Amino acid sequence: MAPEADLIHRSREGCLDAFTELVTRYQDRVYNSIRRLGLRHAEAEEISQETFLRAFANIGTFRGDSGFYTWTFRIAINLARTTLRRKKLAHFAPLELQSSLNADATIERDESAAISAKRIEAPSAAMEQRETIEAIQAALNQLDDELRIVAVLRDIENLDYNEIASILACPVGTVKSRLHRARAKLRGLLTALIEP
Repeated sequence: MAPEADLIHRSREGCLDAFTELVTRYQDRVYNSIRRLGLRHAEAEEISQETFLRAFANIGTFRGDSGFYTWTFRIAINLARTTLRRKKLAHFAPLELQSSLNADATIERDESAAISAKRIEAPSAAMEQRETIEAIQAALNQLDDELRIVAVLRDIENLDYNEIASILACPVGTVKSRLHRARAKLRGLLTALIEP
């Protein structure tokens, strides 16, 4: 596996193979993090693709002050924020558009069910795990975008406070404050899961 710095250098020179290796290293993490922000499969895929297209187009501006992942994740978060804002506006969309969105959600559920069916697990364990994941995601979805983003970056992606501050372009103190508020709200929302 080539060092990241070498891949970045070669990518700056236009080597598509080097950039493809960078994408391969980080695409799953970017996609999964975007999904955890409450976006649908198709939205997360689109944002992931757009993230790496923009990263490739702007690789010459990457100064190396942070890691490549942190830099690309900043791009992804900005794109995700835009999509989340649009989704909030979509709640006021005309009825025919809402039915189209519901049809998309049904297709996505069917795709998820097909993927899940490929895994073999004990039915009760699989059901409990799915219910837990759905409850956590539902609780995350109830948080304000800023709180949800910080919770996902710290508690799911395990990024440190400085990396999160760099991604969100805000002070470390703000990150800690948002994380504290996010955890407090999640604790309240997930009381049923935490206390059996």
